[in-house]
Amino acid sequence: MVKSLTSDTLLSMDTFRLFVVAFLAIVMIALLLQIFGLFEPTLDLEKEIKELIRIAESQPGKYFSKMLPLQGTLIADIFENEQRSLIFLCNSPSLCCEMAQKCGKNLEWNNIKTSRFITSKQKKQAYVSVRCRFQSLTICKVYFGQEPAQITIESFGIDVNQNTAFAGENIYINYSIKNTGKTSLIATSVAKLYASHTELSGEVWLFIKDFKGKDFALLSNESANDSINFSITAPGKYKIELFVYESNDETNFDSKSFELMVFEKKH
Repeated sequence: MVKSLTSDTLLSMDTFRLFVVAFLAIVMIALLLQIFGLFEPTLDLEKEIKELIRIAESQPGKYFSKMLPLQGTLIADIFENEQRSLIFLCNSPSLCCEMAQKCGKNLEWNNIKTSRFITSKQKKQAYVSVRCRFQSLTICKVYFGQEPAQITIESFGIDVNQNTAFAGENIYINYSIKNTGKTSLIATSVAKLYASHTELSGEVWLFIKDFKGKDFALLSNESANDSINFSITAPGKYKIELFVYESNDETNFDSKSFELMVFEKKH
C-alpha cells in the first residue's frame, strides 16, 4: 500500500533540499577562493628592480624609489652588464645589519667585489631606491631600507644684468641648494667655467677653470645658500656650470648652467 505524502512533508523536503544546495554553494565558493588565492600572481622583485634601474639610468643623479616586499637573497651580478656596474647599500638602521655582519635585524648584506648580495630573512616591505651616474660606464647604486639623500639646486644665477659682464670685474654666482631626500648628506659645490670655441664641426666648449664653493651638511628638507666669486680676464662667450654633489656618494648630484657674454671693460 503506497502512502501519499502530505503537503507538510513535501515542504519539509523542499526546505532540506534548499539547505543542502545553499551549503554546497558556500563550500564551492570557499574552495574557489582558496584555489584562486593559491594561484594569485606574486610580485617579481628582480623585474621591479630592473625597471627602477632602467628609469634611473635615463635620469642620472636622481633616485627613483618603490616600496617592495623583500624575501630571500638577491645577487648584484644579475643586474649588471658590460655597460653597467652595480653597488648594493643597505641604509636603514632599524632593518640593516652592518655590512658583512650577521645580526638580529632582517637584512644582511655585503658589497665587496667578490660577494655583493642582500638577504631578507623574513618577507617584509622596504623601500628599494636606485640612482645612477655615467662615468666610463654607468654606475648605479641600489639602496635597501629607506630612501637616500638627494641634492637639488633650487636657484642659480649671477648678479649682473642679462647674463653680460665686463672683463676683469667681479662676478658673483648666487645659488640655493636643498636636500630633498630622506637622509642627511654633506654637499660640495663647484662652478665650472667653459669658453666657446668654433671648429669645423660647430661650437664646442673648452674647460677653463673651476671655482670651489662651501661644503654644507644638510638634514632632510634642509636648504643652504652660498655665492662663488670670480672674474674673467678676456672677452668672449662663456658658459658657467654649477655642479653640486654629495661628498660620499658619486651618484647623487645636480647641475645647472647658463651662458655669459664678456665684453672689454669700458674706460
